[in-house]
Amino acid sequence: MALLVTAALALVWLYMMYDCIKNEKDGKIQALWIAVLLVGKFVAVFVYFAAVFLPRIRRERKEA
Repeated sequence: MALLVTAALALVWLYMMYDCIKNEKDGKIQALWIAVLLVGKFVAVFVYFAAVFLPRIRRERKEA
């Protein structure tokens, strides 16, 4: 069971890294978030998700 949770978290972590590389336009902000995601591992994933990913998704849905 722990292996499944770890694998799921690793996939989410990889997706947040991909999302940061793909969507962050400012190189300095992108580098900062990548460093935070690399150092902070799974805790940083939730911070990135709440601070960047969710607001962007909500903004895109309102524009559509």
